Amino acid sequence: MPHLQEHWRRPTGLHRREKNLEKARRRLQVAEEKAEAVRHWTPIVQQQFRETGVRLVHFREVLDVDVPKAMALVERMLKALEAYREMSGPSGGTAAGETSGEGSMRRSLDEDTKAAERASGAPAEQANTAGGEA
Repeated sequence: MPHLQEHWRRPTGLHRREKNLEKARRRLQVAEEKAEAVRHWTPIVQQQFRETGVRLVHFREVLDVDVPKAMALVERMLKALEAYREMSGPSGGTAAGETSGEGSMRRSLDEDTKAAERASGAPAEQANTAGGEA
């Protein structure tokens, strides 16, 4: 009987080898598909990386050159507006404890707010006096 048992084991061993071979072939196919995807996407990613690098260099130039120029322009405009404000009205001085820039901006905002409130009230009064006609 040992001879028959040995005969039945061989196909089982052969069957196991065939299963392992099939698994290995599937793993090889998956690996080849992944390698093909890498070959396909590598140049695309490299091109995107180069383009992003160029954009970052340009952005850095904007930060280093254009922003300081814009800030200097805004400073000049603020100084010109402050000088104009001081020339145009009797309330040319700054409030106690305020720096020139802070006071002028704060007063300017307050004055703008009051002017907007007056302007928004005027059309409502006109509508009331005109009998509700628009």
